[in-house]
Amino acid sequence: MKNIETYKSLFANLHVKVTNGKKAPNKAIMLISMMELFRCKYNTSNLIYIEDTIVEAFNANWNLYVGENPPTAWTPFWHMKNEPFWHFHPQKNMKDIETLVAPGETASVGKMKSVIGHAYLDEDLFQHFCTVKGRTSLFEVLRDCYL
Repeated sequence: MKNIETYKSLFANLHVKVTNGKKAPNKAIMLISMMELFRCKYNTSNLIYIEDTIVEAFNANWNLYVGENPPTAWTPFWHMKNEPFWHFHPQKNMKDIETLVAPGETASVGKMKSVIGHAYLDEDLFQHFCTVKGRTSLFEVLRDCYL
């Protein structure tokens, strides 16, 4: 299993937009939301489907930690593909996902649903998400770096 320190480093260095020296919290809130869904046993397997529960968790966590009107949850969901631990499983083939939108753009939820079967995490990260110690350690990194 990959050491939690590997994921702490990846979480501290997410590929995010920086404005006036402040890192955008969108991906951090998405990851916190996913940890919460694993914690409460909504997700019990390493299959992350494009569904409203993700939006609800994202919006609740955005309101809790950021306090402004939340952006769409699907933007960070889509851009998580640029992180080495987040993966998409295609409905048919990876080429459909790779060519869905121009680089830097965000696919609409409808387009995502048409080509993405589900997202999934590195198996080691999923195992860390399933433990209190792992979630706590990773949450602290996200909080300290982005919130």
